[in-house]
Amino acid sequence: MDKNLSQSSSQDSITESVSKQDLVQIARAFFYVGVIGFGGGLAILAQLQRHVVEKLQWLTNDEFAEATTVIQSLPGVIAVNISCYIGFKLRGWIGGLVAVVAMLLPAFASMLLLSEFYLTFKEVPDFERLFRGMTPAIAAFILVAAYKLGQSVICSLWDWPVAILAFLALSFFDFGVIQTVLIAGGVGLLAFAWKGAPAGDFRSFTCWPICLGIGLLTGSFLSNEIWRLLYVFLKIGAFTFGGGYVMVPFLEGEVVRKFGWLNHREFVDSVALGQITPGPVVITATFVGYKVLGMFGACLATIAVFLPSYCLTLAVSFYYQRFKSNKVLQAFLRGISPSVVGMLASATFSIGRISVHSWVGFFIALATLVVALRFKVSSLWIILAAGGLSWFLG
Repeated sequence: MDKNLSQSSSQDSITESVSKQDLVQIARAFFYVGVIGFGGGLAILAQLQRHVVEKLQWLTNDEFAEATTVIQSLPGVIAVNISCYIGFKLRGWIGGLVAVVAMLLPAFASMLLLSEFYLTFKEVPDFERLFRGMTPAIAAFILVAAYKLGQSVICSLWDWPVAILAFLALSFFDFGVIQTVLIAGGVGLLAFAWKGAPAGDFRSFTCWPICLGIGLLTGSFLSNEIWRLLYVFLKIGAFTFGGGYVMVPFLEGEVVRKFGWLNHREFVDSVALGQITPGPVVITATFVGYKVLGMFGACLATIAVFLPSYCLTLAVSFYYQRFKSNKVLQAFLRGISPSVVGMLASATFSIGRISVHSWVGFFIALATLVVALRFKVSSLWIILAAGGLSWFLG
């Protein structure tokens, strides 16, 4: 009984501390996480848990774990979605907005500076040699992400064919990521129906994935460059399930093959820049926007790529229990999970063909695989070491 009273008292003290937070405190806390948030979404998630839960005690560990489980079902970067959720829990929608903006500001500013530097000096031989070593490491990192995600999501008879078909569709049959995601979600619904789902669950699901897909596909008729940029990154933000690396095949299809905003070399280098800045890898959107329309394009692309997940996270925060208990919606998202593994494998294949074309590139990719799988080393140091090795070996 004393233990229960102690737990209740602890929970009350956390609730009281949360209620006293103002927007400046929220901004300061998430800006700090944004500054030290190297290593991608999961590394930022660990920093959030350490700073917001353990140090500031704005959430309990149980609340943080439960929110992570639900929020990771949404598109976008999980660390950004969790930041929005925590900010919403503290001060409503404005708290969510302040948390997301504060956390992304260091990454946005860093990427702007690096974009200008890269676009000015990319033809300098030494600079080119540096990036020639970084790109095989990027391919290896994406393969590691596919492996780790596959360990957690490929666990049934339905999953392997979905992952393999997603890889083949993107690598050899010129399918789009949207079509792949919607088909994979449909397979998840079929698997759910096969197990005998109640009809009421399907009625509550409605047809939002179809409506979302139709709405985004109609954007392909837009011709103005501003609208194209907005459309592309809204689409990427709405369909990037599974973390920032999943954005890579989507980005390549849109900005390299379809619109030609970047060539293959610039594209892979931009992903490398996203790795050596704090914040999520998706901040590569800032580079693309800056290349296309300068400062305005950088702001537009960055806002667009995070806006869908921000809005969806707010909606889920309002209707948390309903989202959590909707079995059909979860089945649709469950179907998408193995396709993400296939998409990551496709991105590895695509980037590997471009970047691994010498024994130095092969060695860097292999060494990155070993280090990333066996040791807890920040991706920042691995990427910089890969670039330095390539520069030294010429």
